Amino acid sequence: MNRWLVVEWQVYLYGTNSLKVFQQWIGLNGTEDISYAYDPGNLSGDPGAA
Repeated sequence: MNRWLVVEWQVYLYGTNSLKVFQQWIGLNGTEDISYAYDPGNLSGDPGAA
């Protein structure tokens, strides 16, 4: 049986209302499994000069 701990971040790109979502999947089955999940069509961008 595969078991995973999933941590999800939901953050807005600084200075915008553009929501970015990122997940990290950590395997709990005794093997060092770490995977990352994100929407490649919605990658973070440059918020511009602060």
